[in-house]
Amino acid sequence: MVEKAFQKMFTVLMDVAIMIQAETIQNKLEVGGSFNSSDDLLDFVTKQGVIYGIYILEIELLEKNNGLDVAEQILKVDQNAQIIFVTRFNTSANYVFFRRIPALDCIVVERIGDDALQKRLNDTLELAVKKLDLIDQSPQIIFNYQVGRETYYENLDNVIYITTHNHKPHRLCVYLLNNTVDITGNLQNLLDRYPTLKRISQSCIINLRNVKSVDFRNHKIMFRNGDVEYFPARTNYKIRNLLKDFTNSDK
Repeated sequence: MVEKAFQKMFTVLMDVAIMIQAETIQNKLEVGGSFNSSDDLLDFVTKQGVIYGIYILEIELLEKNNGLDVAEQILKVDQNAQIIFVTRFNTSANYVFFRRIPALDCIVVERIGDDALQKRLNDTLELAVKKLDLIDQSPQIIFNYQVGRETYYENLDNVIYITTHNHKPHRLCVYLLNNTVDITGNLQNLLDRYPTLKRISQSCIINLRNVKSVDFRNHKIMFRNGDVEYFPARTNYKIRNLLKDFTNSDK
């Protein structure tokens, strides 16, 4: 999403980048649209349930959200989104790293000529497709749950954490990347079915993959969707070991 002249230029470059890709890459690309408003883009991503998307975002937007804010919102819905930032200012690129946004690339337009810009975009687009292929080929664990008579299926990676319900016995709140659902069940049964989920308290189990940060002084875990859950001080050592084991197993 960029100002009109900038947007027009990048639309042309993107069309060229798609056309020159090998046929195997081209067949995996479908242009979802070009958006002048962050609200329109986020509405599209949410309503269409976009996953494995490639997004080109300008950092400087003349509206309430900048490109960094938009990227964080996209990642809540499309966990495997491949984000490509573009900016006209070298200093703006630093904010990508300050905000710790997992971007595939950050292209500073004023520092490179048109030919170099085209090549950079071509290469980055090819890399994005290859990364998404690797993600798609990795084994996925399906989390299934029932609401009424309907059974739903969700990639376990999309489960952030699960808690017991405060006011309803034998009910659980499942917090997903883009939704929250109430289900019947108990935490121990889910731990038995999905060993990668870990208990941090009597009332909460979590998916370590969706932990953003841990504050051991205040005994709280912050998740990718912005939620916070607290754990008992006595479990500090246990939480540290869980994170250490998870980090080592993910290498």
